[in-house]
Amino acid sequence: MARFLPLLLALLVALPSAATASEPTDYAGKWTFDEASTGRADAEKAIEVAAEAFPKLFRGLVRRKLEPAARIVDFFDFAPGPDSITVNTSASRGWTTDLSGTPVPKLTDKGEAVMIKRWMEGGRLHSHGGNDNGGTTYVFTLESPERLRVDVKVEAERLPEPLAFSLRYLRAP
Repeated sequence: MARFLPLLLALLVALPSAATASEPTDYAGKWTFDEASTGRADAEKAIEVAAEAFPKLFRGLVRRKLEPAARIVDFFDFAPGPDSITVNTSASRGWTTDLSGTPVPKLTDKGEAVMIKRWMEGGRLHSHGGNDNGGTTYVFTLESPERLRVDVKVEAERLPEPLAFSLRYLRAP
């Protein structure tokens, strides 16, 4: 058995993991929120933990302010191009960016100016949108061809710690 260990280790190193093998085209299509996952409860718990960092008098206000920032979108629809990607969601119209991480100015549906940037790193698709007051980062990881994990991190100048939680999505038929 000991003589096979180096061969086994070499094989494991040579095989790409699912995360590092992913390309933008692997994300193509529509992904819907997995209601059977713990995502909704995890997001609510993250909001509650963040609110607890504030004086009791302000916690209700903090919760109301964080809920829109931590909203769970019903779907993501990815349309990758040769050097770009367009992402439509149930919460925003599709924005196209390149995948170099170069910030692109956009206006939200509410008229708020934000900078959006997207890039691939380690087989994961990263998307960050924000302004001087804070922003939200999404890290999309393919767990399988049919399952997508989305790690969400919301940062704001008044939050002592980022709000962080994970969501699961399923590839739509």
